[in-house]
Amino acid sequence: MLDGELWQGRGKFQTTVGAVRSRRGDWQDIKYMVFDLVDSTDYEDRRNALTSLVLPPHCQVLEQTRCKGRHHLMNFENQVLSKGGEGVILRKPRAKYEHRRSSNLLK
Repeated sequence: MLDGELWQGRGKFQTTVGAVRSRRGDWQDIKYMVFDLVDSTDYEDRRNALTSLVLPPHCQVLEQTRCKGRHHLMNFENQVLSKGGEGVILRKPRAKYEHRRSSNLLK
């Protein structure tokens, strides 16, 4: 099982929601951005498994960046925000999958 979200592009959240809710919605540009595998192994093992999957063209595994410290995090987040992103998510590398935000998964 894959964990992710539908995505059409920055600033297109309402367009994506409209397509999903409509019977005649245009799904052509909508991708399923995959963040994680729902599995009992730790995150680094799940990540390795994810990168080895052969997925259809509308599914894309989201690139991950290893945090190198507070300064790196702040610069990275500022880059994301300047491009219209909502922010970043931090995940502990050896954490087990959880179906919620926790001290192992922070937004």
